[in-house]
Order: sequence, then C-alpha cells, then structure tokens
Amino acid sequence: MKSVNSKLDEYLNAEVHFETCDMYSLKLSNGKIYYIASRDTDVIWNSKTWKHNLFLLSRDKIKLQGAPTVDTLDVNVKCDKNDVIEGMPFILACHKGLLDKAVLSLYKAYFKDGKCVDVYKIFEGLVEIASAGGMNVKLSVKSVVQGLNQSIPIRIFAPQSAYTSNSSGAIVSSSVDTYTMLIPLKPSGRVLIKM
Repeated sequence: MKSVNSKLDEYLNAEVHFETCDMYSLKLSNGKIYYIASRDTDVIWNSKTWKHNLFLLSRDKIKLQGAPTVDTLDVNVKCDKNDVIEGMPFILACHKGLLDKAVLSLYKAYFKDGKCVDVYKIFEGLVEIASAGGMNVKLSVKSVVQGLNQSIPIRIFAPQSAYTSNSSGAIVSSSVDTYTMLIPLKPSGRVLIKM
C-alpha cells in the first residue's frame, strides 16, 4: 500500500478541487535523466525543472492484473524533428536504441495557487518501444518488478529428460534414444551430454 507525506495528506483532505498534472522522468541507460511535465508551464520541484515543452506525453491507465502478470503503462509520445534527445530527434533515438534499458517514472503533481504543493510517484517501469514512426512513438512501460514474473531458470535450451544416478554418483541415462540431447539440471554441477 502506498502512503503520502503529511503535507500532501493535509492538502488532499482540505481541498475540494485539485489542480494536477502528470510528470515523467526518463532515465536513459547512460545515466542521463529527462524531466517532463504535461502542463502549460515548467514545474520546479526539488531543485529540478520539469520541462513542459520537451515532448508531449500522454498515458493510458495503468493496467493492473490480479493474476501473476506484469503491470504495464502505455505512453504515447508526440514529437517532431525539433524534439531532441541526446543530440538527435526523438524518433531517430528510438530507432538507434537510445531508449533500450531506459526507466520511465510517472508522478502526479498537485498545485495550489500555481505553486507545486507536492509530487507523488505513481509508477516506474522499464521502457519498451511498441512502435515509432511519423510523429508518434508508443511506449509500453513494464513494472520494474517484472523479473519476479519469470520462471527460474530463465533460459533452458535443451529438452529435459529422465536420468538416474548410480552408486558412485555418476549420471546414467535411462533412455536409449540416440537422437536426443540430455542435459540434466543437477545441483552437483555435473552435466551429461548424450548424442
């Protein structure tokens, strides 16, 4: 369960109408961070300037599932040749892999009399490019806990077969199939490859 600090809690309990905007931080794999606000003016928060005119981002609802799946957020980026990231247009940067292993964080900012009261982090995930072309890039942002949804071991390259161990601990195949490769996963670290 998420919680808010006392300042935002007081604001949410006292106000009837809220002025809010979405804010995004895009952290590239090289460590560079871009701060983007979906507002008509820049937002200054924690001595960082969240730019309103860097890219135009819009989002769908966060997809939450009850089953063991990865939570995702779909983000649309409207951009043209003047929207530059790392010295190149945003769409070209997507095609060249600049957003590989990037992390996108979604925040909700609350305002009173034009000043930012507080910012609340809603979602964070790894960026995957769903499509990029024309003036639109569609990003699929998957929760940073997506690794918890993977089966272990992650990569199994050979079919599993039955095997037995003899009295000396050597692995002995119980199969006479000479066309199947047998790679048993055994904690001892010994591997038998039968071809």
